[in-house]
Amino acid sequence: MGRRAVRGRPGRPGVLLSLFVAIFPPEDVRRDLASSVPGIRSRADKWHVTLAFLGDADPALVAPALGQASLGDPFTLRLTGGGRFRSVVWAGLGGDVASLGALRDRVVGCLAGFPIDDRDFQPHLTVSYRYSASILNGLADYAGPEWWVRGVSLVRSAEGTYSRIGEWTLP
Repeated sequence: MGRRAVRGRPGRPGVLLSLFVAIFPPEDVRRDLASSVPGIRSRADKWHVTLAFLGDADPALVAPALGQASLGDPFTLRLTGGGRFRSVVWAGLGGDVASLGALRDRVVGCLAGFPIDDRDFQPHLTVSYRYSASILNGLADYAGPEWWVRGVSLVRSAEGTYSRIGEWTLP
């Protein structure tokens, strides 16, 4: 199953919908990246690390499954370096990436049976959907501040607008 949103639902034709579980870096981390790497034009309040992409799954069913999951302990990450997938430019992750992978595995495990994107997990934070050599070069030596990952969010995207519809803390 590839990562793709679903266009339309009964009564809402043409609306681009998707559901995903993500980590959002704190504002100071996003601000540091935006001020350190020239040319980034995407909205920093939307920057996140996707743990599971669920397409048009019903949030009323997904939320209880996440609420019952044991997600593990808080851990630290930092944005560092970067790369690209075709035209997408992303910031990489450093810090306790083993705990990030374990968190992702727990999230996917508690959502067994839902339509989760089956691509290999390549943790990153997308900063541009249009390739830019200057952004990619700016990310090459970037090492942002460390932050504590203390929770995950269930997010609905409708035509590019994100709504956090549930949040769960790591104990």
